[in-house]
Amino acid sequence: MPDHSVTVRLENGHVVDLRSGQDTAGPDGRVSSETELPAVSIVVNTLDRADSLDRTLIGLRQLRYPNFEVVVVQGPCADATGDVLARHADAIRIGHCHEANLSMSRNIGIAMAKGEIIAFIDDDAVPEPDWLDHLVAAFKDPAVGAVGGFIRNPGGIRFQYQVVIADRFGAAMLKQPGGLPDRPGQYVSPTGTSVAIRRAALLAIGGFDEEYAYFLDETDVNLRLLDAGWRLALIPDAEVHHKFAQNQVRGADRVPQSMYLIARSKSYFCWTNAVKVHSAAEIERHLLTFSRMRTSRIRSLRDKGRIDAQTCQRLIAEIGRGLRDGAHDARTQATRSLLTENLIRSHEPAGFKRYPASRPAEARMRLCLLSRAYPPFSGDEIGRWTRDTARALTARGHEVTVICLSPHRHAFVDFIDGVWVHGLLNRRFLADLRAKMPPAARIQFSYRVAVAQEIARIQARRNLQLICSPLVDLEAAVAVRRTGLPSVLTLHAARQTPRPFVRLGLWPNGGARGYAIAKAKLIASASLIFEDTDGLFDTIAPHAHLAALAGNKRPAVVTAPSAGTVEDRLRAIIAANEGRARE
Repeated sequence: MPDHSVTVRLENGHVVDLRSGQDTAGPDGRVSSETELPAVSIVVNTLDRADSLDRTLIGLRQLRYPNFEVVVVQGPCADATGDVLARHADAIRIGHCHEANLSMSRNIGIAMAKGEIIAFIDDDAVPEPDWLDHLVAAFKDPAVGAVGGFIRNPGGIRFQYQVVIADRFGAAMLKQPGGLPDRPGQYVSPTGTSVAIRRAALLAIGGFDEEYAYFLDETDVNLRLLDAGWRLALIPDAEVHHKFAQNQVRGADRVPQSMYLIARSKSYFCWTNAVKVHSAAEIERHLLTFSRMRTSRIRSLRDKGRIDAQTCQRLIAEIGRGLRDGAHDARTQATRSLLTENLIRSHEPAGFKRYPASRPAEARMRLCLLSRAYPPFSGDEIGRWTRDTARALTARGHEVTVICLSPHRHAFVDFIDGVWVHGLLNRRFLADLRAKMPPAARIQFSYRVAVAQEIARIQARRNLQLICSPLVDLEAAVAVRRTGLPSVLTLHAARQTPRPFVRLGLWPNGGARGYAIAKAKLIASASLIFEDTDGLFDTIAPHAHLAALAGNKRPAVVTAPSAGTVEDRLRAIIAANEGRARE
């Protein structure tokens, strides 16, 4: 079998084919504006996930790609999914699948889709705003039939999947970025959580095989696309965050509730696809190994007390029954259960329905708000103000990232009320430098370094324009100096003006003169101070001269205009900063 699969990486912002080196997109990862943007249909297949579906649909509104529709195919739901769909009904197209069969639901979505590219995302996932731009860019190569992206795990920091390599047994291997198939019969296999496929290619191979009610459905499609001569690609910068919500085969804690569909799909895949190049004995050995490994995992869950003995026995029995049924279906069916012409014709009258963004991408502000406390994890005056401001700006169509202190023992990324919330740990950094600081300053410095590192980590995706930080803790001190992004200082509790400085040991007579100067540098680099109150500006202004920035052509510290909303003032300072950059 010829190997048409290919992974794609980004070099200096360009999408680069690892084999040909062909440049397929512009410096910002978008398809060139000189050509018409392809119409894309995003298909979301959903079953009893009302809350996470709502979050997914809100996340899709923040996509920067302007030419796409959203098709939601609802399975036989017993929860409040209908209410969620009703709230979004004006923006989406809704289909219905009468069975809890993912491949059948996907085929309904394909039949409904009007775009030349069909993208699939799970109903428990949220894409980064530039997700679709990067997926579409790869289709400038006419040989590419399907494109996948990288998938973050539920914590949002690490990856669940990067490069997935599969074989004709449907066995998946995870590799690091840049990894390629290294054995005959292996191929890059984009996952259904984040994949885009040419509609023409999907129709040509008959869409999804509905024998895969769950598991290996997209792997089978990838293999059939490959056999039909299409190339498969992976774009690292096309990221989604996957939350692992409960479904028909697993709980929210990822403990299996059923093994039948997984075993059945595995057996069916092997006896349908592997049989073309492997002997029956080889397939039987592979499935025996699969059975033993899954059985061992289930017994391990029992030994750890995560399932009881009765559940363990049932799950093991389901493995055997699923393997037998999958083999029987593969051997006795004359043809695959594929997308039908009748289903396609039944949806022909409907037209493309562009998904409305609350604000065009070019008119959005991309903001990073800092607050150690952030509801619902914790709350104080600053935290509540930050939450309310973030929600209000998001409702106005802007992209808002909030960085706060994690209440857990791990860092996380979540998408809450349309706001990207990043919870950080207050780790220890630069021990030699921290040793020279008073205790209070050490804590503050460690957190500021963590903030700076997180902003640097996400900047390629979020393309932030402005950092907004409370004056009381100066959380943006390191980030502003390292990134060069303009900053805004928010002032709170003005009647206790000196206390923030004294409490943190940052006032010059507090014994940390060097750190006070570092604090003043942040003030000097701040482009705007809003929520200004009587007396506080007078306290700050005399110290601004300590850290006048080289080449700073404007006053180091300025007060906010007396009129205008927070949104107006933030937009004004972004515009002023862009004007200085052009100078």
